[in-house]
Amino acid sequence: MREVCALIAGGLALLAFTLGVGVGSHFSAKSLAKLQAEIGVATKVHEAELQRLTEYGQQLEAQLKQRNVQIRTVTKEIVREIPKLVGDGVCINPGWVRVHDAAAAGVSVGASEFVGPAPDVTAARAAEVVAQNYGECLIWREQLLGWQKWHGEETESKKRINSILRAQ
Repeated sequence: MREVCALIAGGLALLAFTLGVGVGSHFSAKSLAKLQAEIGVATKVHEAELQRLTEYGQQLEAQLKQRNVQIRTVTKEIVREIPKLVGDGVCINPGWVRVHDAAAAGVSVGASEFVGPAPDVTAARAAEVVAQNYGECLIWREQLLGWQKWHGEETESKKRINSILRAQ
């Protein structure tokens, strides 16, 4: 009798194990298929977002190239026009040069810096340097704004991908 009970218990255990493995593998295959589907969706969304951000970066690059052309054009025009306004070869006060350079560096200088003319700094050359400096500032501003916008777009892109994955 004991042997029959042990045999029945062993048979039931074997049946439970077989059913458990079968059901478990079915759930595992189902989970794996769902995970693969989520990965496929996430990959497609990521590729689309990457393409969009790449195109945006290319637009920014084109804008910066265009800005560089504008700066060069304005600088040439200023250098050509300044002598007409102040005279050809007119030299500016070296103090003005020092004050301008100090302002560009973010430091202050006293009024005593303005002394006689500097024979090697013409008004045209000073205007050229100022135009180039302002042009560089405009480029840096556009780059900063572009990076800020790109970062915001990237953050939104990640949020969109995560919300799509959570909805699956």
